[in-house]
Amino acid sequence: MVWHYKKLDKKDGLLLLVYWLFASPFIFMSNLTSYEIFRCSTSLVFTIIYDSVFSLVLVYYVLYHFLSKKQYFLTLLAMLTTLLVGSYLMDFGYSLTLGYEFNMDTGIESIVNMIVSNAQSTAPLAMLLMGKSFFDEQSKLLKLQKEQKESELKRLQSQVDPHFLFNNLNILDVLIEKDPKKARTFVHRLSALYRYLIRHKDEDVVPLAEEWE
Repeated sequence: MVWHYKKLDKKDGLLLLVYWLFASPFIFMSNLTSYEIFRCSTSLVFTIIYDSVFSLVLVYYVLYHFLSKKQYFLTLLAMLTTLLVGSYLMDFGYSLTLGYEFNMDTGIESIVNMIVSNAQSTAPLAMLLMGKSFFDEQSKLLKLQKEQKESELKRLQSQVDPHFLFNNLNILDVLIEKDPKKARTFVHRLSALYRYLIRHKDEDVVPLAEEWE
């Protein structure tokens, strides 16, 4: 099975940096009311690492893979499984950094509480990453649509140009027989027109005054 995932870029790193610069003081101060500075610091480092890794895995790997295939039931199942596994990892990490005993409780109420706690901790960052991912996909779609329209326009131009030349050659053939002087004038104007077309062949738009001339 090919696993679909979204590649990280520099903007992802910048988003994480800005988020943690804003969120870190609040997290640190909330822990400072119950723990000493050392434990608050180590807990903050763990929170930054865990929330960042977990949110990236959830959004850019798990959700991206299943949603890209429109497998919505599997998306929900994979998200809950990821939250469950992450909840135990988060609880174990905080037990080490904050100094309380880790309890591998498998009761339904305990599991639900851990999942809710994990979701609350990682939801803000995960939502930001989901928003950025959606924006990136829309930008790619718009770029693809633009390239497709440009390709269609070039293909249409390549089809129109031979017909345009063919029609003008027929007109020239008639003028040569009926009025050679007008035929020479027609050739000069046709050559000037083609010089203009060649000069601007790679441009999507040109000034109206120049086009009118």
